[in-house]
Amino acid sequence: FPSHDRAGGALPEKSSLHDKLNYDALTFGLSDFNRKLPSKNSSIQNELIQFAEKSKTPIVVSNLIDLKKGRKIEWSGVKTHLIKEINGIKFGIIGILPEDISTKSPSNNRVGLIIQDMVQVTLAESRLLRNLGADVIVVLTNQSLKCGTKQAEDQNLPIRKVNFDYKKNNVCDLSSTFGQYLLRLPPNLVDMLS
Repeated sequence: FPSHDRAGGALPEKSSLHDKLNYDALTFGLSDFNRKLPSKNSSIQNELIQFAEKSKTPIVVSNLIDLKKGRKIEWSGVKTHLIKEINGIKFGIIGILPEDISTKSPSNNRVGLIIQDMVQVTLAESRLLRNLGADVIVVLTNQSLKCGTKQAEDQNLPIRKVNFDYKKNNVCDLSSTFGQYLLRLPPNLVDMLS
């Protein structure tokens, strides 16, 4: 379930690459809202809509609101959630945009759109997907944690040489938006993050 940014951004001409890689789902991320527009008259929203229309791979975005309509976006090729059955297991897929897109992207790239609280949407969508029969809940998101920096400093090692001990709780910096999201998620709500 690769996320969209990891596959190279939301350029319409790249949609065929995603389709060839046979992804089950994609989601948008910060780089999609930070791209320079090809012309003065174009908009990020129109670019994303065009990409979604051309993509054969479903795009899942669960927490993006269209302010004109006052509800979640309803773009062709974009779903608010998805259930994908693989080998008899039903995977409920949620696409969560980082809340800090609002502070890390130009405001003119987000005109008419607002990002809902990540935890609230994850709660609602997870419950809905479980009620629809999902065995596993997967959250797609384009966020990361900074891990290993303190260990590298303490051991005087380059970060690339730090080995992680999964039993240690202090390996990752959880002060980021994504870290706070993970800390706020109730236990056993989500089975997999990608």
